[in-house]
Amino acid sequence: MEKKINNEPLARLDKLEAVTALAGGLAHDFNNLLWAIAGYAEMALEDVSSGGEAEDNLKQILKAANRARSLVRDFLTFSRETEGQKGRLDLTPLVKESLKLLRAALPAGIELRQEVSDQECPVWVSPAGIHHLVISLCLKAVEALKKEGGILTVALAGCEIDPSAPDRVFGLDYGQYIRLSVAGASARGASSPPTESLEAVKEMVLDQGGEITQQPAPGQTWTWHVFLPRLAESRIETAEAGAAWPRGTERILYVDDEDLLVDMHARLLSHLGYRVSGFTDGRQALEVFRADPNRFDLVMTDQIMPRLSGLSLAAGIKAIKPDLPVILCTGFMDDLDQTEIRAAGIRALLTKPLLMGRVAQLIRDVLDGKI
Repeated sequence: MEKKINNEPLARLDKLEAVTALAGGLAHDFNNLLWAIAGYAEMALEDVSSGGEAEDNLKQILKAANRARSLVRDFLTFSRETEGQKGRLDLTPLVKESLKLLRAALPAGIELRQEVSDQECPVWVSPAGIHHLVISLCLKAVEALKKEGGILTVALAGCEIDPSAPDRVFGLDYGQYIRLSVAGASARGASSPPTESLEAVKEMVLDQGGEITQQPAPGQTWTWHVFLPRLAESRIETAEAGAAWPRGTERILYVDDEDLLVDMHARLLSHLGYRVSGFTDGRQALEVFRADPNRFDLVMTDQIMPRLSGLSLAAGIKAIKPDLPVILCTGFMDDLDQTEIRAAGIRALLTKPLLMGRVAQLIRDVLDGKI
């Protein structure tokens, strides 16, 4: 009898790869829409009276767009199963987002309790690293609780490490830390976490610059504590007043295959004094540039475009006018080859979407030769 081959694992892998690719495409399009929403909202802020209800509503739109941008970035990094680049981030929304992903996967007999306030917890981490850390610890806890059922509690708070304290955490210097706690309490008080749990995630924690401990607690079977150094300041972006944006009179060639973004940037940069020529086709933009290379002082181009990529456009411009600065806009920084970026003469990279005040400052820094 012919042995039947089980192709289910391969089919599942193909489906996972397809979903990952689809997530990237959706993130690109969604980032473009978020950038347009934020840009138009920021321009509208200049036309409303200060302190009015309309101003408050527009600021809420900007806040929501910025949060959505963070969600897209975290999801994209998480879906690719890569750690991604570390940066100064607020741990609070990262933990909350991880718990949202986890909640739907919990067995019926386990209750998830969340003790995470809205207090900002700035740390130097990679978003995917934190997602993996939180979900890994919680899944280990679920493994220990699933037979008897129980309560899984996840808490996040600031704390101070004192080396002279009798219960101090070894391996950590004195200072301010953010403490992430994952506690498991069995319904019958008889569970214990797998002995290999700490070792499985310890390397991840150490890579984030922290430490992990396990201890019993009153009314709970066990608790894991993850300590990460708290940063003194946060760079979480907030809305900026258009009146403070730097201005200029230079000529800018802007290229993006999204009509919304071309229109928005043309209006915004024109308002700031720049002379803007916008195109949705990279090949057409390159032809216009070839006809009169001295017509422009700066090029801004999206990377992912259907007919000519941003890097290819930049390389074509560099071949004609090597010293012309180019800003490359992308939502997928990890996909770019650094050697190719340098060869194309890219002066600065801009990760979409950003608040327009940041874009205006970057443009000015590039034109002034600061970058």
